[in-house]
Amino acid sequence: MSSKFFTVMVVGDDPEGLMSKYDKALKVKPYVKYKYLDADNLRKNAIKLLSNVIEHYDMFAMSEYQRDYFKERLKAINGMSSFEYYRTITDGLFYDDEGNALCETNPDGKWDKYNIGKNFSYPLILKDGKESYQALSKDIDWDSMHMNTDRVRLFEIIWALVIDGDEPSDETEETLKKNWVDKKNYLSNFANVDQFVAHNCAYWNYAYLDKNGWVDVDSDKSNEMEWVSKFFERFIEPLKENDKITIYEFSRSND
Repeated sequence: MSSKFFTVMVVGDDPEGLMSKYDKALKVKPYVKYKYLDADNLRKNAIKLLSNVIEHYDMFAMSEYQRDYFKERLKAINGMSSFEYYRTITDGLFYDDEGNALCETNPDGKWDKYNIGKNFSYPLILKDGKESYQALSKDIDWDSMHMNTDRVRLFEIIWALVIDGDEPSDETEETLKKNWVDKKNYLSNFANVDQFVAHNCAYWNYAYLDKNGWVDVDSDKSNEMEWVSKFFERFIEPLKENDKITIYEFSRSND
């Protein structure tokens, strides 16, 4: 079981209190995770999902090994009855009198471990030139952190050199083109220069948390490109001067 690492921007005077609600290890009152009467639909949905992934595996950046694994998994599910599949996915849970599978795992769980930023998250740049992972909004130099003019120009040049095929005008641009030409596949993920610039120059975090709750790239209705480009407008611009901001790094296992 591997873990993935993310960052979350927490706004509030008690950031640890806000984070505590999203501990994956937190036990909650037992609730129905799977209904026994849904067993047939659960099996059919699993077959449909796996079939789609296998058919369009190139869209999911999967290896041949992963594709073969999903093929074997699909074959196994096709050979199961709905009851057998239900017992498989509910293994380790417990049941009520109607056969529904009950769970005590926190349904809002987001993290296994977390700490204040230090390893892979970007620090907040303060107006006095210092860096910190916790500060009041009024003390943060947002102009340096979001769509900084020099940084924007840099990525516009990179796009022009690699995608538009412009010739370097000096030694600096020659070095840029040499360093980025092998990353053309990465640049091809963006529809245009504006998307590319925003993705590399806009300030954003994977997740945002305040008194209203947790929202992140995967749980939000927007796609990743939109999340990145709209993060500042959506979460930073509404901040009040004395709002306390904390940047945490967190990990969670791939269960």
